[in-house]
Amino acid sequence: MMLLDEGQPMYLETRYGGTDMEGWPVGPQFQISWTAEKEVIPPLDSLSDGWYKDFDDLWMNALGHLEKRGLLSEETLEYLDADPFVLFGIDDPLTQQALAKLDKFPALLCDGTGIVELQLFVVGEAPGYKGIGSIVCYLRADTGQVTWKHPFYDYFRQLREFCRQATRDEVMQVRCNRLLWSYEATRVEAEHDQEPLISPMYVARLGEIFGFDVKTQGCVVRNCKAQLKAFAKEYRRTQDVDINLIRECNEMLQRDLEKYEEMVLHWSGAVKEEVKFNLNLLSRGEVNCVNCEATALSFCLECKDYLCLKCYSDLHSKGFRKSHAPFCLVPCALCVVLPAKIHCTFTDKSLCHKCYAMKHIKMLPRDGKENQPRRINYVEQYNSLLDSL
Repeated sequence: MMLLDEGQPMYLETRYGGTDMEGWPVGPQFQISWTAEKEVIPPLDSLSDGWYKDFDDLWMNALGHLEKRGLLSEETLEYLDADPFVLFGIDDPLTQQALAKLDKFPALLCDGTGIVELQLFVVGEAPGYKGIGSIVCYLRADTGQVTWKHPFYDYFRQLREFCRQATRDEVMQVRCNRLLWSYEATRVEAEHDQEPLISPMYVARLGEIFGFDVKTQGCVVRNCKAQLKAFAKEYRRTQDVDINLIRECNEMLQRDLEKYEEMVLHWSGAVKEEVKFNLNLLSRGEVNCVNCEATALSFCLECKDYLCLKCYSDLHSKGFRKSHAPFCLVPCALCVVLPAKIHCTFTDKSLCHKCYAMKHIKMLPRDGKENQPRRINYVEQYNSLLDSL
């Protein structure tokens, strides 16, 4: 790979070229692509699959396509008008030396389609890789062998094939085993700095394995902690978590979620039904304050008590009650006793039916009397309060 001045990467890929009629290898095939999405150039058509035996022919076609479309500047095109083996670092002496060394080992391994497992990256030394000249490859710590194939490629390939055929319980079992394996491995290497197993990070990871988000589904946290302990004990004894434990854990967490959702539906429905049933009486001024027997104008959702505004303020001014959620009615602007039922759009005052009809309407000018008052909908206000809690 090389990075162009326009900020786009350009890739060179190779693959096994096959054999001729007599069974002799005919050499590698080449493909050029660019941008982060690896757009093949020149574009694929009915006459070409993007792979060329002649690298020079491929390079000229690629440059012609880029120049014709105006995708690169004149300076970049002039720079690229050179030997591609030199541009991609293949002609570099250190690269050739590395290739000569690789020739002694079973490197450049191919899969069933003949495509090289790990592409040729012509870049500098990168974290986690072994850089030899302009080639980035892998160095096996156990044998010292240099290879382009990732040492764990076969393991993860087998793991992928297993997960494609396994049941959901078996996949969760593998993921739990890997979680505990990674914990035990890091515990041995960094025992003093290791985060404990029963910690927010590992609880969240176990929840994610079973399909739960502990940030929004906190009802499963307690049993996630308990199951982590049980899994760790089993893993240290047998180096494997029994699949029956996985199934029991999955069923337990599902029951926790079902119980929580049932409880939320039950209590939220019970509260709404209870208050909606009495809201009509409260809005008509037919409920008395439980503290002073005056007309109640508020209802505490926590205490379940009906109170006048003064008593509510006095009883909820400090302590735990200060955080309670009240539903308060608007007092009439004239009598200050009954709850307001209509709002005058001309004077911007809220009044009860009696005060509006007997007093307020008489004080309005002619144009003010033509304005229709607006009805105060306490049921809608209460539903909005519940949604905000």
